[in-house]
Amino acid sequence: MNCARVALLLDEYSSGELSAAEASVVGNHLSNCPSCRNSLRQIRAIDDRIRGLPIDAAAADLLPRLRATIARVHPGLCREHTAPVAFLAEEAVGDDGEQATATQVFLRFTRVAA
Repeated sequence: MNCARVALLLDEYSSGELSAAEASVVGNHLSNCPSCRNSLRQIRAIDDRIRGLPIDAAAADLLPRLRATIARVHPGLCREHTAPVAFLAEEAVGDDGEQATATQVFLRFTRVAA
């Protein structure tokens, strides 16, 4: 695997979202590539800083307000074009059943939308 491909997978590697096979391939590459190891360190440092941000609960009406804002700013878009926003409804509750923070929801959405 080359550095360009590894760079695309580092975020998921860092958060444990890769399959075991992909994680193994990326891990092998990292063991031989100081540049990619440095990139992984930077990703983890950013993640640590994000975790240190103040926590504020996402408002219950976040999804409808976000859809309304998109409709106002981009009136030509139909619901199909804004489908990734539906992802927020699921992400407003974390894996542990706790309410996600607005920051966490935003960061998850931007990763999906990117």
